[in-house]
Amino acid sequence: MRALRLEPSLHLGIEAIDRQHGEMVDMINETQALLEAEESGDQLVQILNRFNTLCIDHFSTEEALMREAGYPDLAQHKKLHDGSLERAFGFDAASLGRDKEAGKALLQLLRDWLLAHIHADREMAHFLKAQGIR
Repeated sequence: MRALRLEPSLHLGIEAIDRQHGEMVDMINETQALLEAEESGDQLVQILNRFNTLCIDHFSTEEALMREAGYPDLAQHKKLHDGSLERAFGFDAASLGRDKEAGKALLQLLRDWLLAHIHADREMAHFLKAQGIR
């Protein structure tokens, strides 16, 4: 699997959001590198914990910007965030130390989730930029 890149087409034009998405890409690539090097599950658990913390911060950032701009679909977007956290926190981190396939499943989950998340953020970012938020 090749490394994930935050291609220009994935940039939303909101500095804080794009920076945090870039940090998530870096963590996904770090996860991939650990799996390819067959490193221990403990390091994967640490990345998952850092990723969860970043997601919480990221969702807080997005939600604060949406409130500031008066985004009309804030409640619906927040439901997406809450569902994402349930999936991430619901991942069996303990299995990462025992099962190489669990690490691969984590990597795929993170990759798929991030790309879907960025896609879901497009409408919100368009609204924020129309309100002068960059």
